[in-house]
Amino acid sequence: MTAKRRRPTGCACWRRRQNALRIPFLREVFPEARFIYLHRDPRQVLGSMIDGWQSGEFVMYPNLPGWNGPPWSFLLTPDWRALSGQPLGRIVAAQWETTTRLLLDDLAALPADAWTTVDHGRFLASPRPKWSASAPGPAGPGTAPWAPPCPCRATP
Repeated sequence: MTAKRRRPTGCACWRRRQNALRIPFLREVFPEARFIYLHRDPRQVLGSMIDGWQSGEFVMYPNLPGWNGPPWSFLLTPDWRALSGQPLGRIVAAQWETTTRLLLDDLAALPADAWTTVDHGRFLASPRPKWSASAPGPAGPGTAPWAPPCPCRATP
């Protein structure tokens, strides 16, 4: 007797940074998932990331083998070894660039109606966007062309 595999139902909103590098995995596990890329001005992001690294509150790998630098914070990007011994600003810039590039490449490989982009600044100015199901797919920064399927509770 084989157990019938249940498909997950409902809605989940995950805003964990680590998920930026897990789009193909998440799509495999949740084939009907929709993704929202929250675009933020890189200058703001880099400043926040430097503050986060310096605070010690976001350390993910305190004893990363072969790492010569502060304890690794936030996402461990594929190019981390090349950043060993570099100044913190360079580490953070490379970490952001690599994560963003991989994330956008993974999103671009999805069907157009599976993801969209929301501009962080515009969202803060108007946190209740007018969602529209009539324009599926990514329509550029500042747009949110489809409605979430249910009221979501965000996970930290």
